[in-house]
Amino acid sequence: MKTCVTLLSITALTALVSACGASSDEAILGSWNCKSQMSEDGLSGSVDFDITYVSSGKSSGMGTLVLGADGQRIEMDVAINGDWNIHDDLLEETVTSVSLIGASMNGTPLTGEQQDGMRALIDPLLSSSSSSKIQTLTETQMILEESGELVTCTR
Repeated sequence: MKTCVTLLSITALTALVSACGASSDEAILGSWNCKSQMSEDGLSGSVDFDITYVSSGKSSGMGTLVLGADGQRIEMDVAINGDWNIHDDLLEETVTSVSLIGASMNGTPLTGEQQDGMRALIDPLLSSSSSSKIQTLTETQMILEESGELVTCTR
């Protein structure tokens, strides 16, 4: 489960593209779509997030985290806000707020009480920080890596 939280953190907090001649701080500004998939010890997960970075060093995003194990599928819609900074080839981010918008299990929407249990999966993100290595950087794509997990972001 920690891997899934890390995957969400990496994806929800990480997106960047560089324009020719622009600094990394300028290149990150704007909206991006980030995706990642993982599989470990019978647990699978995917993330699809839209995130926006602004010049004040703030970011905000919304997306979907899908977790699967033992024939069960959990889908969570999440909103995240954070602070960002670029240092050398690292995108450093800290989550300042995280909210569960909705959740379903095997396609059936969860009630408010059932969603409370899902919040335990995203609460560890609050105040978490991450540093992602910028692997590939073009005008239309960026690939980031943290702890062996790759995140692909496009504009």
